[in-house]
Amino acid sequence: MRIGSWVGKIFMIAILGLLVISIAPATHADDLPDFLYSKGGIIYPHTGDSTQEIFRTPPNVKDFIKPGMLIGVLPEDCTSASRGTIGSYYICNHELALKPEERYGKTVYRVIEAD
Repeated sequence: MRIGSWVGKIFMIAILGLLVISIAPATHADDLPDFLYSKGGIIYPHTGDSTQEIFRTPPNVKDFIKPGMLIGVLPEDCTSASRGTIGSYYICNHELALKPEERYGKTVYRVIEAD
């Protein structure tokens, strides 16, 4: 076999592995509560309802939001923080930690462990 074909196969396997890793957190979005929905692997709150005009971190957030998931809206109760190698991130009520990143030309927030 030629070296070029091996390089091509290794490259494709690496791309597929990265794709699986990037999609994996989105698969947990199926078990979201009624006030949240997933669009393109990013979690958003339902808006327009008088009971959900302001998005705040719910008390049971750790039951359905896991590290690696993306949130499209920063909850109102989050405050800016930074620490060591984590860099800039937000700490919200109920121990939710979010790190901003760019995705599809918008700022989204990745759920991180901030112990």
